[in-house]
Amino acid sequence: MTSINRDEEEYEENDADVEESLLQEEELNANLKKPERWNKYQAIYVFCFCTLYFLGSAFSFPLMTLRLVELYEKEGYSPQEASAQATVLSGWLSGLQYFGNFFTGPVYGALSDRYGRKPFFAISITSYSLYIASLVAGRPIWLLFAARATVSLCDSMWTMVMISITDVTPSTHRAFGFGLLWVSLGISMLGFPLVSGYLADIYGITFSFKVGLCISVLALIVLVGMPETKRVLSTKRITKETFNPFLQFWLLFQNKTTTMLAFVSIIISLAIEGIMDIFSTWVKYSFPNLSYLQIGSLSGALGCGLILSGPINRFVVPKLGEEVSICLATLIGGLCVAAYPTASPWWMLYPLLLVRSVNSVAAPTIQSIIFKQTDLDNQSALVGVLVSAKNIPSIIGPFIFPQIYAYYIQDGHPYIPGMTFYIVAALNVLCCIICTIFFWFTKWSPNAKKRPNKSVTQIQIQ
Repeated sequence: MTSINRDEEEYEENDADVEESLLQEEELNANLKKPERWNKYQAIYVFCFCTLYFLGSAFSFPLMTLRLVELYEKEGYSPQEASAQATVLSGWLSGLQYFGNFFTGPVYGALSDRYGRKPFFAISITSYSLYIASLVAGRPIWLLFAARATVSLCDSMWTMVMISITDVTPSTHRAFGFGLLWVSLGISMLGFPLVSGYLADIYGITFSFKVGLCISVLALIVLVGMPETKRVLSTKRITKETFNPFLQFWLLFQNKTTTMLAFVSIIISLAIEGIMDIFSTWVKYSFPNLSYLQIGSLSGALGCGLILSGPINRFVVPKLGEEVSICLATLIGGLCVAAYPTASPWWMLYPLLLVRSVNSVAAPTIQSIIFKQTDLDNQSALVGVLVSAKNIPSIIGPFIFPQIYAYYIQDGHPYIPGMTFYIVAALNVLCCIICTIFFWFTKWSPNAKKRPNKSVTQIQIQ
């Protein structure tokens, strides 16, 4: 009797395995039939949704560190001490967030294949809104850390956005698709930080945060009507391996091209992190008479440059070539950042920010090359891995750059407020040198071959 029951259990398990195999085969056939073309309707919807989300961030992000400065000044700190302390605290909060995001990126990428992208968009916006609400409250400090820890565990916004772009764009226009993300970010920075600064001057910083919260709620409403970009949901079982964030990191080591470009991408992200960590506080410290309105207007120049990066990705990069575009973008970005400390009067930062935004061409172009080296079956997993790799400098940077900035503005130390910008410029130039050497030898190498962008399953079927 026992043997009969055992045979029945084995039969049921085999039957379940066969059923799952059939579902996966149907999913595979659906993916193979998916045309390699623009899904323009969904691409426009994703673009508009991202722009709306970034608009909410534009009302709060430029003022986050300045809000901490304000809190320290209320406690009796001098402007110099408040700037140093707020920058360090901001670094700790950012490091906490990106430490969690490093582990959750690949996991949410895999889960979104099973459950769709929209639920994770909603979770990300909600967690970010909670952190903004904690900044409005301001105290106690543990509330800020608790809210940022929630973001670290729940935020997968950038991962979902990139995966959605891969869902709706053909591989031949993937760089342009990724570039659209920077365009949407540029639109949000074009004038809205200016409005945020104006409102902060009149009603206080917290009022701008409240406006940002209202826009986030609007983004959630728009999300309800957004069509799901994952047309065929995965039928794979959720196992313990799904929650292993390191399982897919081999995708960065497929060949020497993906390994080198992943390394360069991390260095570029580290350089960007260095600017983000200290720019607002450096501007306020170096030009103390500037209003929040004027500080917000600086983001407008950067926004114009990011918008221009869209046409550059679409028309200029194909003519110059991806390799040349990456080298030029990193070089120009480094030279402009090195000139930040020399800006006097302050309005000279406008042209420097505008030209330096050309550097934003490098990241989507690098990502496009890496995706071309990767099988179609692993595209979603690759997005999560790339976002996790991007979070490595976001973990390290907040503990390095704010400390460097604080060290060089405090009494008893060499007075070089722009030291962080010189380091960032050196990192950009280093990326330019590495890419130039690598692309030169790869181009002339007799063994240089491009990996076909086909899935393993497609090859087997053919």
